[in-house]
Amino acid sequence: MLPVSQVTASTDSLSPAEVGEIGAFSFDTVGADGSSAADESELLRLDLDEETLFLDGNATSIALGGSEISTVDIGDSAILPVPQPLTSGRANRTATEALNDNPNDAIGLALGNWYPQTIDAVGDSRWFATITTATVTKLTTALAMASGVDFDLYIYKLSGNTLNLVAFSEIASAGAQEVTNYMAAPGTYFFRVVAYSGTGGFAIYNFASDAFDAYELNESLSSYSNVAASGATADVSIVGNIDNPLDKDFYSITLPPGRRVAFELISSSDADYVAVDLGTNTVISSDALYELDGDINDQNEVATVYVEILSLEGYFDDTVDYTFRVKELPHIPGSALIFASPRHSVVVERILADNGSISELYINGHLFNWYYHWVYSYSNSSAGYTYMVDFSGDISTNRILAPTHVYSPNIDLPSIWLATYSSNLNDHEKVFTAAEPALIMGFDNIYAYSTRTAYGSYAGPGANWDDTQYNATVVIDPSTGSIIDVIEPNCLYDRIPWEYSFNISQLSS
Repeated sequence: MLPVSQVTASTDSLSPAEVGEIGAFSFDTVGADGSSAADESELLRLDLDEETLFLDGNATSIALGGSEISTVDIGDSAILPVPQPLTSGRANRTATEALNDNPNDAIGLALGNWYPQTIDAVGDSRWFATITTATVTKLTTALAMASGVDFDLYIYKLSGNTLNLVAFSEIASAGAQEVTNYMAAPGTYFFRVVAYSGTGGFAIYNFASDAFDAYELNESLSSYSNVAASGATADVSIVGNIDNPLDKDFYSITLPPGRRVAFELISSSDADYVAVDLGTNTVISSDALYELDGDINDQNEVATVYVEILSLEGYFDDTVDYTFRVKELPHIPGSALIFASPRHSVVVERILADNGSISELYINGHLFNWYYHWVYSYSNSSAGYTYMVDFSGDISTNRILAPTHVYSPNIDLPSIWLATYSSNLNDHEKVFTAAEPALIMGFDNIYAYSTRTAYGSYAGPGANWDDTQYNATVVIDPSTGSIIDVIEPNCLYDRIPWEYSFNISQLSS
């Protein structure tokens, strides 16, 4: 994991209403003399909406102050610098100070190298150079400058005695950072900083990576990668890479219409990748559900979600990929969502009757069965017990899911939650874990009954137990929507817990 000490996250970048600030980076303020300054008024940022123009090969001639800058002839007798190779590891080297106002005096700019300088006259240039040896190297170069100046950034590739322009950034705004991304073949590259207007300090920062993801170049909103869901579901999985702290991956994801989806961004490292929905200008939360526009029955329609992925704090590990997933969750037309856990893909929906009672209840799209009946008998040659647990929701004429508290000793809990679960009752071999939890639901206005009936020599005063209630707490298997246990009322758990017991532990949804 590579922290970038000179690049810090914007402290006000978490507001969903200000997506343009999310992931914005602040270079150390550049003073007029090229040194670092602490004046907050000169704080420089990289905004999400900055665009970069990518060129392949020779560029169309571009005029600056009447001079063409698309090519630079360095002459047959030029003595070129030998900059630091980018494949030598995580080197961070600052070259010896020089007046690098022409390519023959270019300063070697290494990977991760932060180099401050000044330009004292409009139209003057400062030159830097580097060598790439990998098959393809992604060069990300950032130019920060003092607030009152407008400098531009140009990248050239050396070909014989000619430098050919291959990428540039010319944002027409004083103090605005210039950023370029270029997929570089092996060779020597020169970076030219030109003072378009104003004079003063600047700093140039260069990153390089040969571990970029397969979707490059998708570094700006205008160059997003198109990804479409396959088949009839809205499930999508994208594997990408944040290869430097300025890296931003943009995706346009085409999904079938009228679906309910959840987003998930995971990484095997501790990188703090953030996903942003560019359509609604909000940070995408793994705890949120999205209802996609369109008619679910009209497959000619599509829904599109625009996503940006970036490292909010400027940390990255270009050896570790992230995975961005779109998961389709159950959606019953006409139903109301009453509980959802995108993290565990558990959804509870209901359809109400005219009188406000629950007409239908769905667990992960499965129609809920309101009836549960369990009988266990123990006997010998002359006596026996019969235990019975009965949950008959259909007996109630006004079944309304209410905010009751579910069973948990001395703890009040919500009416619906997820939990690990195990029991030593027979037919309860399945143990629910934190990865695949059980659904615990509490109901009001139902009929629940548990009893023990003794016969033979076991019969007698106090031998028979029964408990009738109009609320109950049940355990449901989310994968089937079926009740697997009633934990209250239950005569075995209530009356003989030293022999029969269950274990539950609440999980965050």
